[in-house]
Amino acid sequence: MTSYSERLTSAMVNAGMKTAALSRALGLSYQGVKKVLDGKTRSFTASNNDVAAGLLGVNPSWLATGKGAMHDSVRPTPESISVSQDATGLSQTAVDLARLFDLLPEDRIIRAMANNAASTAILGFLEKPPVGVPINVP
Repeated sequence: MTSYSERLTSAMVNAGMKTAALSRALGLSYQGVKKVLDGKTRSFTASNNDVAAGLLGVNPSWLATGKGAMHDSVRPTPESISVSQDATGLSQTAVDLARLFDLLPEDRIIRAMANNAASTAILGFLEKPPVGVPINVP
């Protein structure tokens, strides 16, 4: 079995992604990613592993453990995903946001940056909503 650093290196080579680009997309320092690549740090956190796998187009479980296939056998496309409010239990706004996300270019870094920006904006709003806006968080 290969080590985490070997799997990460292989995935980066296959995706044509450099260390600096991966570190920017993950919001980590270059040195932090380099330590993982050099085997000085065992692996990324679970959440960074999932984001890195998405950026590199590999199966997150494979990247984390080395088990299973490197690539999922079937990758969904925006056309193959049919989202409806009834099927997901999500609000119509959440469904609309998911559809907008699907309109982004297929570039993994752009998608990761958009996801990060949207998450940061939503969390910031929840932490400190504008004056006079009530927030009901379940």
